[in-house]
Amino acid sequence: MKTLGLDIGDKTIGLAVSDEAGIISFPRETYYRRSRREDERFLSELLKQERIERIVYGLPYHMDGSLGPQAEKVERFIRRLRQRLHHDPALSQIELIASDERLTSKMADKAMISQAMRRETRKQYIDALAASFILQNYLDRENRRNDMKDFEELKDQHDHDHEDFELQEVELIDEDGTTTRFIIDDWFEFEGSQYAVLVNDDEDDAVLFRVEEEGEEMNFLTPDEDEFERAAQYYEELE
Repeated sequence: MKTLGLDIGDKTIGLAVSDEAGIISFPRETYYRRSRREDERFLSELLKQERIERIVYGLPYHMDGSLGPQAEKVERFIRRLRQRLHHDPALSQIELIASDERLTSKMADKAMISQAMRRETRKQYIDALAASFILQNYLDRENRRNDMKDFEELKDQHDHDHEDFELQEVELIDEDGTTTRFIIDDWFEFEGSQYAVLVNDDEDDAVLFRVEEEGEEMNFLTPDEDEFERAAQYYEELE
């Protein structure tokens, strides 16, 4: 999702745009404000040009966490911008999100000083760079949150698959043609192969098989004596 970052000031608006994946923020430019209508028109055109789906704007909190007069100005600007977007079918679905911008301007200035930029040059880029810091901080938080969500979903899916596997029943036919039903009690990997511990449904005896997959089918193979002893010893150590 492509996101636009805004650092909204009285005279300028710093702009930054993310990549399509929403991972990296790039400073774009500093827009010099003219009038409310012209500012909104400029941003509307930019949103369409860049195919933006979300806006993150900096909200200037005080260090004690309170909002001051400048924050009220930003919120007033955003309310008007939201109304304009709402009445434009091409932009009505864009989400606007506030992000704490404390110290972002100082961080931007410090970054440019470290690059030995002259004071006059820093003034030209500081707002766009501050917008990039605001946007990057937001993207990092969102990506960490999504990574944790993906991890939990994968863990839940793994647990679910494992439970299904443990409860699965199989029927095996021996050399005499006798069919025996087993329940898969456990499985593990050893020396690059997968093994299953099967329990005889009638006698409650556990047996060990090496499992090989062919397409969607699983073949349960009896290991030779040496392989069985090594795999069984490894499994006992896991227990």
